[in-house]
Amino acid sequence: MDGQKRLEDYCKSSVRDDVARQQGTVNSMLAPDYHDCNFEEGSVTLTFKVQKWETNRIGILHGGITAAAFDYAMGMLARFYADQNFTPTVSMEIKYIRPVELGETLLVKARVVSVGKKIIHLTVEGRSQESGKLTATGAGIFYQNDKRS
Repeated sequence: MDGQKRLEDYCKSSVRDDVARQQGTVNSMLAPDYHDCNFEEGSVTLTFKVQKWETNRIGILHGGITAAAFDYAMGMLARFYADQNFTPTVSMEIKYIRPVELGETLLVKARVVSVGKKIIHLTVEGRSQESGKLTATGAGIFYQNDKRS
């Protein structure tokens, strides 16, 4: 099977399985959905429809929820490239650019920068699906376990 098809199948099944098997967890409650991926580019794009529980006191997407969506997308991609079930986040940084409103859909695109023996570097960006405007950017470092579980 070619790389593009493997990545697409992996991302679609990961989202489906996470939502089904992790009921009541943040991953499931975020209600991620697969949008697209590009094996040559080393990227995956997921969508997250902003729900009421995810907003802050002024009614916009809480920054912590943006962080969770970024972590989810980067973590999925890290697991694929590490060929592992668990690649814990070592560090993550985010720059918030503009708010995301209740009812909007956040498009999150994660990209692999490098895959080493122990560390995977990724970048991520969020955009409003409705306006196409950039809402946040970030980067993350994920650890490759020795265990293939």
